[in-house]
Amino acid sequence: MRKAVNERLRSLPNVHLLGRKSFRDTPQYLREFNVAIIPHKQNEFNRHTNPMKLYEYLAAGKPVVATPGAGLEQFKDLVYLAAKPEEFNQAMIRALEENTTEAAEKRQMVAAHESWRVRVNLMLEQVFAKLDKEGEGVGSSK
Repeated sequence: MRKAVNERLRSLPNVHLLGRKSFRDTPQYLREFNVAIIPHKQNEFNRHTNPMKLYEYLAAGKPVVATPGAGLEQFKDLVYLAAKPEEFNQAMIRALEENTTEAAEKRQMVAAHESWRVRVNLMLEQVFAKLDKEGEGVGSSK
């Protein structure tokens, strides 16, 4: 079945199967996307995932079409969610039609606030606040 799917995909003029690529090359490939997709199978496991691809796609300013999942619900104003194949196709068309420079900039701004640096700083703030509350802050003699 996989071979048949690959052959069908290879026959399409706008689909390129490039094989495995290095993570560091991701930005150069993302520049060529019109729409980024996250088509996860709908199951219990995927309902609780938070796909890293989402943040990469948003940082690249790309419109994203995805199947619903826990990590995506908070971005429903930025991501086109589609649970069924026919919805997915329609969402991809809408994503292309509604993609503007302003929308791309908004996606990039949201991604910037979701970076590891921002997340670590938030965690550290919580740790230090807890330590200060307990009188064990940085430089404490306890």
